[in-house]
Amino acid sequence: MYLNPYADLGFLVLNVVPGAIDWGLVKSVDVYVRYEDLGVHRHEQLFTLRPGSGEETWMVPVSHPTQRDVVFHTVNHLRDGSRRESPVATTRRSTLVIDDAFQAALNLDFVPLYDSAQIRTVHADIHYEDSANEYVRDERLSFDGESPPRQQLRLALFNGRITTYTLTYVIIGMDNSLRRLPAVVSDATLVFVGETFNQVAKHNARLR
Repeated sequence: MYLNPYADLGFLVLNVVPGAIDWGLVKSVDVYVRYEDLGVHRHEQLFTLRPGSGEETWMVPVSHPTQRDVVFHTVNHLRDGSRRESPVATTRRSTLVIDDAFQAALNLDFVPLYDSAQIRTVHADIHYEDSANEYVRDERLSFDGESPPRQQLRLALFNGRITTYTLTYVIIGMDNSLRRLPAVVSDATLVFVGETFNQVAKHNARLR
């Protein structure tokens, strides 16, 4: 008797891909996956995602090719030493995209619009605070070069109702001059870097 393992047995292939994870808050994510090959065997695997992790693949021989249900859950290890777990879920998809265990987040998109012929570097300092949860974040994005790319920043939130943050720019000119602009409070998720630079300069000129 000829047995074709691909036709008669089959393989379950699962790709585990890091998704929206706030690596400033999350140190690593353990992904627990389990497949029940009915009446035959239970297959289990642990994947650990860290900053810089890429796609990982799990291939399991199965005796019921039409049974594709994979059970999974995640454990987020936070940088303060605490843990946050996701609920157990089931998927039949071949690609499992893993997000962090925070349902709310600030997803900020910074688009440089300033004159890079006049400005060497821009530092964008972002401060977020949720005092009730004793949660404070301070992040810096730096923009350099003639054509600085847009950058994204994800801030996972304990309280999704608190969406304001403080933004301060530090500007370094081609002549090595340094300017720190006044801090502004915002809830914008799309931020045009340079949009307020000239407005501040004109305001300062009127005060002289």
